[in-house]
Amino acid sequence: MISVFIDIGLIVFSLSTLAMALRIIKGPTLPDRVVAADGATSHVIGLTILVGMKMNNPLFFDIAIAFAILSFFSSVIVGKYIAKGTVIDANLD
Repeated sequence: MISVFIDIGLIVFSLSTLAMALRIIKGPTLPDRVVAADGATSHVIGLTILVGMKMNNPLFFDIAIAFAILSFFSSVIVGKYIAKGTVIDANLD
């Protein structure tokens, strides 16, 4: 019975990830695209966890954690680039 809910979750997450991919492509501004990309990565993390549950393989959970860490750092870097125009400050004063 739980497998049916996992299958439904996989379908819903896949469709919403495709919708966010459209927003990444069509987004009118750069911040819209960044928010959509962050949401899409969150959905891919959820998909990875659901696939791990369906396949009964705990390795997918480790992959999801690593992807979440990378997603966080990329969001911070892109946010800093949007705010300041650069990622690494030349002057540390």
